[in-house]
Amino acid sequence: MKSIYSLLICICLLGMSIAYGDSLRCAYDIVSPGDSKVVVAMKCGKPHWRESLGSVTRGALRSGEEFIGSDVQTKGGRARDHDKGTTVYAEQTLVLEKWFYDCGSDAFIHAITFEGDLATKIESTSRPGTGNHTCEP
Repeated sequence: MKSIYSLLICICLLGMSIAYGDSLRCAYDIVSPGDSKVVVAMKCGKPHWRESLGSVTRGALRSGEEFIGSDVQTKGGRARDHDKGTTVYAEQTLVLEKWFYDCGSDAFIHAITFEGDLATKIESTSRPGTGNHTCEP
């Protein structure tokens, strides 16, 4: 009977780890993909270290209405208010950065990848944490 309860507990814990595999618990908040750097810093504090990964350029066709009030660099020039109703190819270059959090010896080190200002990937590394660090602001 004990083995059945143990098996059920393991299955429940496995399910929880899968459900929250792309998030990080810091203090009383959870960081998820889509959170900004400011939100992550407010929830988890400053990262223990950062790594620059370069940059990525993404492009898309956009209609002129999306550029109202903006001055976005496009491949064929700049999109301005008078470009209403037209479609342009716009590119955006985003800085890639990875923040690492060492939440102590009872947890693995977590890495958060940012494209520009937004978290795009949260992963647990295979390296165990060290010391009495916390992931609190």
